[in-house]
Amino acid sequence: MDMRKQTWRTAVSAAAIAAGAAIPMAAMADNPSILLNGSFESFVAGTNDAFTNTQLHAGMSNSRYPNNWSYTSGAGLCASGDSPFLGGGDVPDGAIAVYLQNSGTISQPITVTDAGTYEVSFRYAGRSSYTGGCIYVKIVDSSNAETTLASFACPVAVFRTAYAKTYLTPGTYTLKLEHAKSSSDSGDSIIDRVEMKLMDNLISNGSFEDYRNEQNNWSNTYKAFVSGTFVPEAWEYSGDLVMLKAGNPYNFTISDGDVAVAMRNKAVLTQQIVAPTAGVYEVSFQYAKRRNTGNVTMYACLGDELLGSVIMTTNVVRTAYFKANLEAGTSYTLSITNNITSNSGDTDYGIDRVSVVASTNLILNGGFDYGTIDPARNGGKYLQSNQSGYVNPFWTESGSTGRIGLAVKGSTWISSALDVGTYALYMQTLNGYTAGDTVQQSFKVVIPGMYRLSFVHAKRENGKDPITKVRIRKGNGSAGEIVYEKEVASQYADAFEPFAGDVKLGEAGDYTLEFHREMTTDNIASILDDVSLMYDRKIHKGLVIIVK
Repeated sequence: MDMRKQTWRTAVSAAAIAAGAAIPMAAMADNPSILLNGSFESFVAGTNDAFTNTQLHAGMSNSRYPNNWSYTSGAGLCASGDSPFLGGGDVPDGAIAVYLQNSGTISQPITVTDAGTYEVSFRYAGRSSYTGGCIYVKIVDSSNAETTLASFACPVAVFRTAYAKTYLTPGTYTLKLEHAKSSSDSGDSIIDRVEMKLMDNLISNGSFEDYRNEQNNWSNTYKAFVSGTFVPEAWEYSGDLVMLKAGNPYNFTISDGDVAVAMRNKAVLTQQIVAPTAGVYEVSFQYAKRRNTGNVTMYACLGDELLGSVIMTTNVVRTAYFKANLEAGTSYTLSITNNITSNSGDTDYGIDRVSVVASTNLILNGGFDYGTIDPARNGGKYLQSNQSGYVNPFWTESGSTGRIGLAVKGSTWISSALDVGTYALYMQTLNGYTAGDTVQQSFKVVIPGMYRLSFVHAKRENGKDPITKVRIRKGNGSAGEIVYEKEVASQYADAFEPFAGDVKLGEAGDYTLEFHREMTTDNIASILDDVSLMYDRKIHKGLVIIVK
């Protein structure tokens, strides 16, 4: 291979790694908990203070407490097999848990170094025969001001999962779990596995693996949502919904773990999210129909704003992607719903892996790999944008749409030597298509400054080099003022060339990135992939010299 081509290939790989554009943020590993000893396994025992009948009931004294936690009267320790508190059952994690009585509290100081949205989670239950308690989750700031994040009643002696979210700036805080009960009820509560994590995905329990299952009476592999049981934790709902387990008849929807959700007539799932920073966020979930018949439209909304919709016609699992512009520290309601008006099994559909993550790349689906093409057409190798079965989220096509499409490596469009991931975009021109080709995506700039535009490009085959005009316009669409334009000639068919350029976007607001090919009599095509537009630096003000 030409050494220049090898150099280009290396440069492209390095750029992709630096940008992180090819790695979906939803796939990132969980951040570690900023709490210590959240399972309470480490504790200080007083003299002759061994567990009696697997419990410490008398309340903690100064010589007996869980390490790293402070406590008030009414807090104590219990262990697996404890009959008075756990009914002889086991704690959720390890061997030790904490119980709270009356107005007892446990708390731990925390230091927040990174501003963002933090999730507090823990397992909780009521004490057997004493299930009227309630747990309040509070954050205390450095001025000793308390904020209640959420409260969780303990109506049963079976463990559930609690989720609460808050936006925190750098500083010192205290997490407090406080017990309350009605005057006529003893209402003890048990807590274990307390965690507090900086969230990358703003959705709690997005895979639905945590659910209320006190009865645990699954009907085959599914169970209708019932108030108080078989409800996914952290979610609110209305309408007809079903919890799913792996296996028939819904096994195609279980893309993560063992549990998913199916939706029917007037079904709505909602969850509050808090954006840690202002900017572009990617909203996504996996979906599929129960049966390969009929069609269903599913909608994703943020408050009153419709983010977009997908039409389901197949039981093949696909991923829906939408774009949202969020403000820092603001609470939003994400909702997922549908247009179903009946409860027929033909209209059932499942969803899983719900995610809301920040995007450092203002261009979403820049690798075109979130697209789909009908596998029954052209052997699943390529498809034109004006043909059914073509999906290319966030991008719109105009002009000679019959000459724009997605293709895979080794197709008639893309050389087998090119590394394209799942798909790349092709744009063709030839005699008779007089409108030219345009592919564009609108985006929002929150922070004005210098941005780095990059992508890779090649041509379909040896011959005349195709020229693509790359433009950025003000506003949403193709009629705005051009603030950036370059002509890019693709010289090679068997290796991608990288393109990179600095773009000054000096005002906040809406912009549109546009790839345009003029009509020519030549039958030539350009291949585009890995499109990225990322903040680079502040605009240099320069040196002002005043001459008197």
